[in-house]
Amino acid sequence: MKLTIDKWNDHRFQRVLNETLSQYPTGKEVDLDEVVEYHRTIPKHKIVPEVFEEARNHGRTLLNPRAGVADLEEMIDLLLTLQDAGGADLLPINPDSYTRTEQFEKAKTGLEDSIAAGRSLLNGFPVVAHGVKNCRKLFEAVDRPIVTRSVTPRARLLCTMVIASGITEICVGALSNLLCMEYDLPVEYSIENAQYLGRLVGWLNERGIKIAIESVTTAAAGTLSAPSIAIVSGIVDSLILAYQGAGYLSVAFPPMHNFVQDIAGLRTQRRLTRDYLDRFGFKDVVLSQNLHQWNGPFPACKHSSLGLIAVISSIASMYGEAEQMMVKTGEEGLGVPSKEANVEGLILCRQVMNLLRGQKLPDSEEIREESRFIEMEAKSILNKIVEFGEGDVLQGALKALELGVYEYPYGVSKHTLGKVILIRDAAGAVRFHDIGNLPFSPEIVAYHREKIEQRKALENREEYLMMIDDIREVRAFLK
Repeated sequence: MKLTIDKWNDHRFQRVLNETLSQYPTGKEVDLDEVVEYHRTIPKHKIVPEVFEEARNHGRTLLNPRAGVADLEEMIDLLLTLQDAGGADLLPINPDSYTRTEQFEKAKTGLEDSIAAGRSLLNGFPVVAHGVKNCRKLFEAVDRPIVTRSVTPRARLLCTMVIASGITEICVGALSNLLCMEYDLPVEYSIENAQYLGRLVGWLNERGIKIAIESVTTAAAGTLSAPSIAIVSGIVDSLILAYQGAGYLSVAFPPMHNFVQDIAGLRTQRRLTRDYLDRFGFKDVVLSQNLHQWNGPFPACKHSSLGLIAVISSIASMYGEAEQMMVKTGEEGLGVPSKEANVEGLILCRQVMNLLRGQKLPDSEEIREESRFIEMEAKSILNKIVEFGEGDVLQGALKALELGVYEYPYGVSKHTLGKVILIRDAAGAVRFHDIGNLPFSPEIVAYHREKIEQRKALENREEYLMMIDDIREVRAFLK
């Protein structure tokens, strides 16, 4: 079957739904008509799109930590701690790696072994192994909305089950999840996964049930990210979901810790994503932003890590328009963070944002210049995608990906060409060292080269050494 961006018909949706629920025995617990009735009983303060709207109206950025353990009771205790001691606005379900890769029997074994050992032997919460009944117990035990960090191109059953359990935000990326998470998974599998989930959420939206979907863009890449590539990734993912009827969409932004570039990127992302949704007929889609914290290697030193998340909290506050911010901890460089470290991270971020309350980074020539180049870069890629697809953004994105006209730098997938190379400039902003086949103008290339040369002159060393530092560390100290 040829992949197109068109909305699925009821027959195709029902067929894939049935296939999805048959992936594991607990899938039989899902009855969509019952799910609709259950969601109608959920109070507004536990529904993600509702709390996003309130945050927008009051100029607040909601804090969302990341956490997940195997056992249900331990998971309830963890989320209650984040809610009561940490003051989290949103609570997380981070699924374990087995669940994220559809190895459900291994996840079940890991759950059983964890219970026997008296501690979690999984790196997350095995949603599918627990089933709807246990997941609803988790949802009903807390007084905050729960979001699922389902950053995987294999999320069909996982996301269906959390939605059935009352969770009202999931992560879906037709291309972004694939390119950063899987080496040789067929593109068709990832796209069908995303379109199914978009249609499921659209089906629920049509019945008055509000479910949000986030595109993680390049935030999950775990290394350097260029604002324009993140923007393109989010727009493509969002349009694929919007065509399936999803009405509440969020795009992730990965800050790189340069205030000028990050603020310019955030502003441009929101404006361009809105423009393209409107251009393709989705003016009614509600758009949100999620500002992520660094997903690359953290310093082993706890205090250095806390300094890093404080800087990102400052960027979030000085931007002031993101509905949500992911919160990391001082223990990221040591392993899976403890619940105490998660509480500490939440308190730190809240304090920084409170101290900066009411302040916004004023417009400047530097921000305007950075915004202009980010927009030029993003539009040059998006124009080619629309051209290649003759209006079908999905078809155009696949062609652009094949030719390297759209690329996901440092992605693990074999479906990305891997020619684009990024590097920081003297101020820590991310620049294109090699544009590969990206359709950038000579003006764009010269702008990035000038910034790189300034750093090279300052540090007086070879560019490849600077690139190695930039990939290995969030930002290396000057030697």
